[in-house]
Amino acid sequence: MAHRDSSRPTSSDRGADTALLSPTFEELEVVYILDPRPDLGLKRGDHGTVVHAYSGTSEPAYIVEFVNPTNGSTRALTEFTADQLSRTPPTC
Repeated sequence: MAHRDSSRPTSSDRGADTALLSPTFEELEVVYILDPRPDLGLKRGDHGTVVHAYSGTSEPAYIVEFVNPTNGSTRALTEFTADQLSRTPPTC
């Protein structure tokens, strides 16, 4: 029998509709943005790392850091909702 981490909500804790519509992400998870953010120099499909996941809010929200691969400096650090992110790169 699989052990369930009781600190993580299940789909029944969140409500089945919420679980299907809004994925949740963990801190330090790599995510891809689904829509461009030209104001920050980010394109659709750019990947970043979740550095903070807000809890206790009505809709999951995350602060994501995007790093310059050349020198490791932060390109952008901004907030997204779950529906703006994906675990896999978006397709064309």
